[in-house]
Amino acid sequence: MKSSKTSKKPALDDGCQLIGSTTVGERGQIVIPKTIRDRLKMKSGTQVMVMQHGDSPIMVLPIEQMQEMIKQMSARVAQFTGKSKRSTR
Repeated sequence: MKSSKTSKKPALDDGCQLIGSTTVGERGQIVIPKTIRDRLKMKSGTQVMVMQHGDSPIMVLPIEQMQEMIKQMSARVAQFTGKSKRSTR
């Protein structure tokens, strides 16, 4: 029986994988690993937002994806507030 090796990246939790590491350069620049750039369709010149809340890790998101996420969240909030107004009548 053959043993099969898999090169699966270590999972940190559901949906979160350790993809690689990078080093902060002398001007504060980092290189986003190619695997992630490919997955997010990031090319040279892609604008990103860098966010941090309190002491939490930083998040780097392409601005277009952030705009779409905010749009979807706003729609959810509108649905929720619309339903709650109806239910209080």
